[in-house]
Amino acid sequence: MATEPEKVLMERRFHGTREEMRQMREALRTVLAANGADTEQQQRVVLAVCEACMNIVQHGYDGRPGPIGLTLRRRDDHLEVELVDEAPTLSPLDLIPRQREALRPGGLGLHLIRSIMERVELEAAGAEGGNRLRMVTQLEHGAKGK
Repeated sequence: MATEPEKVLMERRFHGTREEMRQMREALRTVLAANGADTEQQQRVVLAVCEACMNIVQHGYDGRPGPIGLTLRRRDDHLEVELVDEAPTLSPLDLIPRQREALRPGGLGLHLIRSIMERVELEAAGAEGGNRLRMVTQLEHGAKGK
């Protein structure tokens, strides 16, 4: 079976404020629906993206809004969400979730993201710093969209 070319479904830049996060969630949900994701998958993907954005704001920008770039791509039956920030560069080891026994309130974000997405990868965004987080999931069977 031939591989479809990658298709960019959404590109958005925002600063992680409450209002911008609300607008991003609505736009992401709309694009996911238009590309065949059912309601349950839309909710899961939006939840994973929001958790990742909140982690960027909380840990990368010390609780203050900062620039975040979001790109949603589709290749065949997979969706890839890429988040790029300008926060201090993290190590991929920073994505290793704590053991469940060591979790405290607010410490479930990585567990949640990893339970929703099939693949989660972190790398430096560039020589100047920043981070690139990629999260990949498969469209539900039978959800082949446009």
